[in-house]
Amino acid sequence: MALDDWFQQGSRVGTGWLLTAALVACAQPAVDVPPMPAHLASLPGFWAVSVEVPEEAPPADPKPALERGEAAKRVAATCAKGSLVGGAVMAGEVFADRDLGWLAPILAGAFLVGGVVLAPVAALAWAAGGSVAGSSPERIAAAEASMQLALSERLAAADLAELFITEADRLTGRPLADCGEALRAAACELPDGTAPDILVVLALGQPLFEIEGEIQPKLRLVQHLDAEVRPNDIARVPHVRMWVYRGIQHRYLELAADDARLLRQEFAAAREALVAKAVADLFAPGVPERHVERAQPGGSVWTVLPPAQPVRGSLPFNRR
Repeated sequence: MALDDWFQQGSRVGTGWLLTAALVACAQPAVDVPPMPAHLASLPGFWAVSVEVPEEAPPADPKPALERGEAAKRVAATCAKGSLVGGAVMAGEVFADRDLGWLAPILAGAFLVGGVVLAPVAALAWAAGGSVAGSSPERIAAAEASMQLALSERLAAADLAELFITEADRLTGRPLADCGEALRAAACELPDGTAPDILVVLALGQPLFEIEGEIQPKLRLVQHLDAEVRPNDIARVPHVRMWVYRGIQHRYLELAADDARLLRQEFAAAREALVAKAVADLFAPGVPERHVERAQPGGSVWTVLPPAQPVRGSLPFNRR
């Protein structure tokens, strides 16, 4: 277990059972995301796809691992604070214990003094461990360079459109035209000189990361894909959907190793999962998508727009 994980474990153990009990008591509702409206999925005519290209700068490199010196400082400060807080907590509990009588204030004072005395001892003892858990400046610099390069290499719009067209053909046999970066069906000209009847405009969001820990931080990729179904008939209201991919958690240095090979694999997995989900939702809609877990599992895609609706009776509790 990494050193920073060890430090976080105490608070997690202390609060984990409380969270579990709260979830059971409150019975968080299961939710259903409505499928693509059947009348839209079955609109007649020729469909096409385009990709809206963002103009934003490449995303910033997520939080790197700490160098040995900084890791030692952080660990020392954490341990010293823990000693002081622990002593104060124990003192408060003893002082409030009426069964101890006149011993209560004496013992409370002893715990307070003990916390103060042990704080520098704990800081020195664990600072050495923090130094070992930290990384060398050279390794961190190399990791940051690999991460920046991987983050700067955006997926070309044509590549995303090709993925979508290939998946639509594989799943449903539906032919789709590639309309490049057109934002309206009327702005796209097909080989026969006509415009498509329906245009699906895709937009792949910038990669974001959930970050846990400081010394050897763990990262989880989060990326979203938007799609807007825009009929050429302006009288029809466009339909908007959004999906979010939540990746597998890895340590920063693991993601950056070997020219960020693992990070690039996560990017590819996100694109493939998002496109597969989008094609299935748009062209083969079925039953509502049901979420029965509070948190989205790693490596999965959830529909987040349109919003989900609570479901009754999916647990022994009435969850609404």
